[in-house]
Amino acid sequence: MQGVLGWGELAKAMPIWKELHEAFAINLTVEEIIAEGDTVAVRYTERGSFVGSFRGQEPTGKSFELVAMEWFTLLDGKIQRRWGARDAASQARQLGMNLG
Repeated sequence: MQGVLGWGELAKAMPIWKELHEAFAINLTVEEIIAEGDTVAVRYTERGSFVGSFRGQEPTGKSFELVAMEWFTLLDGKIQRRWGARDAASQARQLGMNLG
């Protein structure tokens, strides 16, 4: 799995995803899915609120909304590779997080 913290197996990505979902109460709304060959692209709106501590920062209770994209490469009906693009700096600003 390719993500903002680099490349790793699903077992390495799952704890990070769990931490993110618990801290930011993330909800995804799929806006569009496009597929060609073995590649699938998804554009979605991500919404949430800073409700749990995250990497040393205490929750602010503030909410965020941003648009993001993910691409998946499939093999035999299973995800072989995933990578995405999202504006984490915008999310941090909306949530009142310390960027420094």
